[in-house]
Amino acid sequence: MGLTLHPRMPAPAGLSARRAAALVRRLHAIASEFVAVGCITEAHPISSERIELARWANAWRSLPHPDQPDTSFGVQITPDAGWIFPVDLGDDSELLRRGLCRYPAIVPQGTGAIATRLGLRWQFSASCKTHYASLHGWKHFARCHTAAGGKIRLKDLRKQRDHPHQFWRKFTRGLAGD
Repeated sequence: MGLTLHPRMPAPAGLSARRAAALVRRLHAIASEFVAVGCITEAHPISSERIELARWANAWRSLPHPDQPDTSFGVQITPDAGWIFPVDLGDDSELLRRGLCRYPAIVPQGTGAIATRLGLRWQFSASCKTHYASLHGWKHFARCHTAAGGKIRLKDLRKQRDHPHQFWRKFTRGLAGD
């Protein structure tokens, strides 16, 4: 539960590995500029190590469970190659991971294999929970959430002096349209 962003980053079709790496380096340089002006806390180094990709860059495919109607299960899809880097948005916000990866067309599943449906293009998607940044007040939450690509409605931008839990209740009511 909580407020979670799911940013996606598809690269143009036909992009070479060399150009994909260059795009990630440029994205990292932009994140470093954000650090310099105080929009984010830190842009960690870029990694292409398989252990890091397997830990943080997996994609998932949901499939219906064969024996349980109305139930699904997830199949993990580990990238074949890629470059990723974590971004520290601020206290109590999850790390935002950015980068590009290439995923296999098929993965083993049980005694067979399934199509990943990811294509052969460079892409990346992740999730980042900014909810708990609100424990440090409205301004901190707004900075973390918008730095991760989240949007906040103008009527929510008034100064917040409430206790974090009161702030969060008001904010979620605002998202629901109350």
